[in-house]
Formats: sequence, C-alpha cells, structure tokens
Amino acid sequence: MQTWSDAKVPDLFAAHTDVPVLVENDANLVAISEMSEAEDSHNDYFLAVLLGRRIGSGLVADGKLLRGFNGAAGEFSHTPVAGPSVISCVCSLESCLESVASGAAIAARLSELGYSVDIPSDIIALGRSGDPRVLSILREAGAQIGTVLASSVNFFNPRRVVLGGALSQSAPLAAAIRAELFQKCLPVAAQDLDVSAVADPDTAGARGALRLLLDEVLAPARIDELARVALEESAQSA
Repeated sequence: MQTWSDAKVPDLFAAHTDVPVLVENDANLVAISEMSEAEDSHNDYFLAVLLGRRIGSGLVADGKLLRGFNGAAGEFSHTPVAGPSVISCVCSLESCLESVASGAAIAARLSELGYSVDIPSDIIALGRSGDPRVLSILREAGAQIGTVLASSVNFFNPRRVVLGGALSQSAPLAAAIRAELFQKCLPVAAQDLDVSAVADPDTAGARGALRLLLDEVLAPARIDELARVALEESAQSA
C-alpha cells in the first residue's frame, strides 16, 4: 500500500508492548495454514488464493513460504484485465483484477442491481438462490480470476491451488475459476493440478497465525535467545 511504504509495522507496536510482534499478509497466513507437515513436504508446491473483499495469494515452494524480495510475492490481483473497474484500488492501475472481480467489486455490481449485500455470506446466499443475474456476475468474475491465475500456474507450476477466503465457498465462482484454469493452463501444468477449497475458510488465517507463532518461538535461534534471557533474569534475581 502506497501510504504504508517503508513502514515497519512491528516497530509501531514496539512502543506499546515488550513481547515480540509478528506481522504477516493474510493470504500468506492461509498458505502457512495449508503447508504440509508430511515427510515429503519438500514436494509441497502450491498457491493459496484468498477470495474475500480483495484477492491475494501466498506461494509455497519446497515446503517454504515465498515472500519475495520485499514481501510483494503473490500479488497477481493487480494485473490489468478486460472489464470495467467498479471499485478503486490502491495500485492505481486501470481495471486491475481486484477492481473488477474481487468480493468488493462483486458486491458493488450486485448493489447496483438492487441486491442487498453487506457481507460475503450475502454473496454466497445469492449465488445459491439460482438468480441468473447473480450467477452471471459470479461466473464472469470467476473466469476473470481464473484467466489471470492460469498465467501464475503456468509460471510457477504448483502441485495444487488452494482456494481460501469467504468466497471460496461460492460454488459458481469456484467452478468458473477451476474451469478457466484447466482450459488456459499448459497441459503439463494442469495434468496433475489439484484445485480445492480450504477445509475451514473462517479459521484458516488464525491457524496460519498460530503456526507462524509456533515456528518463530520454536526456531533454534529463538530458543537460544529465550534461554539467554532466562539465564540473565535468573542471574539478576540470584
């Protein structure tokens, strides 16, 4: 986000607490929650796509989260697409995917038609109603997401694509994404590709945050630091 350029968010909390502060992208948290803990986790290559008010993704390769040089890896939603932009976006690109097909954009289009949409579950409920106008909007958004995502799949060659976020439960949207992926991806990238939704999208981010916290606390370097601090406090109290 342009207004947060060069801001070190953990440092902003440092003045208010003595405990370590971890900050992570929401799509990355979904990816972390989906990481394999199996012995062959080095073969774990996947994209975790967050479908909510906005669109994001987390990349995992060789069982490790890829954040990129400065944390911007996976931001495929700021790719220009065909279609009218219905909401503004911080990227300032004209008709980027997020401004055209994100949850917020879908909600805006539905509201223009007179539907009451306050939260993502309203979009899911409308999709289940079978209303042709709603289904058309959801399928169009899914096709746009799938088209852009197919380029990422061809480039990254993941073993699976995991759909997270509230709108991953929208069957018409998810089906359109899946159809577009298998139509637009190279055969070698699509032949073994698994496309599925997270088991519990409501808790995926929290589960990822917990795993991130445990990995940080239990990391060898962190354990050594905690042990050193404990020894120092023990020596001071002796």
